[in-house]
Amino acid sequence: MKQILKIVFSLAVLIIAGVASTFLFWNRTQQIDFTIYFPNTLNHCGESINQKDKEYVDLYNWLKTNKNGWKNTLVTFVPKNTYTSAKFSVNILDNGVIVNYQNKNGSWKQVQNEKKADELSDVCSKASELLLFP
Repeated sequence: MKQILKIVFSLAVLIIAGVASTFLFWNRTQQIDFTIYFPNTLNHCGESINQKDKEYVDLYNWLKTNKNGWKNTLVTFVPKNTYTSAKFSVNILDNGVIVNYQNKNGSWKQVQNEKKADELSDVCSKASELLLFP
């Protein structure tokens, strides 16, 4: 009987250690260089933007400057201020930035940085708010 209890206890410890390790790995902060995934054009406010547009340059520079502090997330976020392309999207929220990107292996990743990005203000949303709610 003692032998069975030792085996059960050992299995429980291994399972708990495995779950804890997986959680800690998943929830770690990461450094990600999004400039290697950044597309040549993005859709923003219903228009295509590229390296000649201020919004494109501002977003590129923000992501280049803020490589640290990214965490994996499974949460689905409501789109607010979005920049999208076929393999890359950015959603600027009041409480941070969400990036979805397709990595070199072809799998999709979603990460969140809780750093505010007020300098990437949503011009098109503010304009529509003014039109809808004068």
